Amino acid sequence: MISLENLYALFIILAPAITSFAALLILTFDTMRGGTGEWRLRSRVFLYFGSTLVSWVTLLLYFHVPEIFVRINWLSYLAFMLIQVYFYGFIFKVTRIDASERFSWWHYLLPGLITLGLLVLQLVTPEAEQLRVVMGRGEYNGSERLFFFYSNSKMVVRLVFTVVYTMLAFGRLARYRRFVAAHASGHPNLLRWVLGFLILSVLLFVIPSLTLIYSRNTVLNSFVMGIHVVVLLVQYCYLCYYVLAGHYVTIVEDEPPLLGGHTSEYDSTALPKKSQLTRESFEEYMQAERPYLNPNLKITDLVEALGVNRTYISAFVNSEYGVNFSAYINQRRLQEYQQLLADPANEGRSKLELSEMAGFSSYRSFLRVAEKVEV
Repeated sequence: MISLENLYALFIILAPAITSFAALLILTFDTMRGGTGEWRLRSRVFLYFGSTLVSWVTLLLYFHVPEIFVRINWLSYLAFMLIQVYFYGFIFKVTRIDASERFSWWHYLLPGLITLGLLVLQLVTPEAEQLRVVMGRGEYNGSERLFFFYSNSKMVVRLVFTVVYTMLAFGRLARYRRFVAAHASGHPNLLRWVLGFLILSVLLFVIPSLTLIYSRNTVLNSFVMGIHVVVLLVQYCYLCYYVLAGHYVTIVEDEPPLLGGHTSEYDSTALPKKSQLTRESFEEYMQAERPYLNPNLKITDLVEALGVNRTYISAFVNSEYGVNFSAYINQRRLQEYQQLLADPANEGRSKLELSEMAGFSSYRSFLRVAEKVEV
């Protein structure tokens, strides 16, 4: 029978590993179906969750199959560093306000050099000595000194990377919010969720800090580690949800702007000018043009008419109506269906005909939407 202590130890490792894997699958399927984000933009988030998954799987091997872990120790070290780099890469991407900004390869240089150093040490250190270091669980037991200190510097390096990249992300976010507040109306809080994510990151400073004072086993078996994991789970779900919902506005796109022109630093054409796109003007357009009657409507079909990019439209709908673009369009179609149903002129028409007239691509699609709202 598994003891409570062993169950707790399994929860500490398996819960975040399974959650990060699930987030990877959900984001992949959504993006393949033409979700709100682009592959290039979401790739940073994929890599973030991928590195997270690798770090937890290697931690599982560290405790339960050390013979395998010693051969991929370098991969564990690399993943711990890249988690922070990849998340900052995503923040960098969505907060760009200058087309000349590029995410520097220097961010990958230090993790690469540190990993290379560990790889060299693994090649020159006998595997038996490496196994002694791993079995020591962070406590020196007479094994090879250089390899011991290098291998066990992981938590210190992780703490440094977490602090540095969290602070860099805070700076990027503050700069972005100032720019949006100055050049767009009604949307200075589009990345407010990122602020919440970064605050959670600050809470995660605790565990790496404690390993500098107490032994690794003491910290990992403490209730504080349980709180740490719960915060991580919230953070993973938080990030996955907001990326799926498209709660971000890319001021600078990698491809040329859809409506021509160019984007430079503090160029107000990158975002709609104040009052250019408001809830009132958006409602007027929807009522006058009724684009939702097109069963094949895509968010990009509204770009030219509204004069903004697809990401802005997605974020605008999320911000104003609290739902994603697809859900909003289906709400409009459902309202259209109800009006058609109430019109005496349509008395002889079937529900199938009315649903198609309202813009639904099929009766099954109509039923799926109608199930959520009583018609």
